[in-house]
Amino acid sequence: MGTVVFLDPTLYPKSEEFIQEMSPERVQRLHRCGWSLEPLIFFEGSFNAISGVCAGIVRNYSHEVYWQTFYATDGTIDSLSDTELKCVIEHEQSEVYASLNDVNHSIGITTLEAESERHIPEFEELRRKYGLTVDLAIRKIAGAAERHPKMSRFVLLFWQSYYFLKRYDQFSRFALPMSSGMLSDHAKDSFKRMISKAQDEYVCDTPTKEWGELFMSTIRNVRRND
Repeated sequence: MGTVVFLDPTLYPKSEEFIQEMSPERVQRLHRCGWSLEPLIFFEGSFNAISGVCAGIVRNYSHEVYWQTFYATDGTIDSLSDTELKCVIEHEQSEVYASLNDVNHSIGITTLEAESERHIPEFEELRRKYGLTVDLAIRKIAGAAERHPKMSRFVLLFWQSYYFLKRYDQFSRFALPMSSGMLSDHAKDSFKRMISKAQDEYVCDTPTKEWGELFMSTIRNVRRND
């Protein structure tokens, strides 16, 4: 059976202001519990992108760079013990590598069902290592995140992209150069489809000014590189 998630676009964010840099104390705890992938920007926010926590990459074709990111719904990190956080970190670091692999090998938009199937062997390996701690961590994250309105990963990707677009000078030192795979026509088209999919999810409630600024800038700069 496929993964079914009910979303209410009328509750979606209307600006990027829900995204905040994670507190230094939480970032230090993540590093203490095993986070090693750098450079990476840690975010937290008041919206739940389906799973409570997620990690991946955010592309900026204007400057041909990308950022590695981790996003946690408010309350999720603090709900976990150090052991629970360690298994979450191990999984989320692998998600960054998976995102890079998908883009560099021209794997297009991934469905929730396909993503869930991809996670099965990884979660089995984590359960062999951490036991029931894995399922306890999943339940705790879900419980903490459930208090916040849900949005899709595509919507989070849009607002993270817009966040970096507005703050490029501030975060440029953490940016990494795009690979040839990221600059391929397929990767550019996939990125545009993801942004368009997020726009479609807002139905008639699209935040027009912000959306237009990012979408048209993305299209313009992708075409400039062709």
